[in-house]
Amino acid sequence: MTRHSTLGLALIVAVLLLGLCATAQADETRGKLIGVYPDRHTFIVTSADSKARMMTFDLDRNGKVFINNREASLMELQVGQDVLVIFEMQMDRPVAVEVRAGRD
Repeated sequence: MTRHSTLGLALIVAVLLLGLCATAQADETRGKLIGVYPDRHTFIVTSADSKARMMTFDLDRNGKVFINNREASLMELQVGQDVLVIFEMQMDRPVAVEVRAGRD
């Protein structure tokens, strides 16, 4: 009996862990940088798709910024640059884990 309950508990834990991993998947968007606020670790991008959405991103504590494939800081980004943003939704807010500007 204890063998079955241990197996059932292990199965429940595995399902829960898979569910947590699935929610942390990254998404990406391309667009034009229209605002950079390094003191608040945020930036604003207008998406390049047909909807032209404006999105405000927080830069993750471990987030990376690259300009022309060189690691840079958020402060070095300039309004008007085309960017690729890789982000995750955290508590209904887009949090950037990687920002790429310039040539890819």
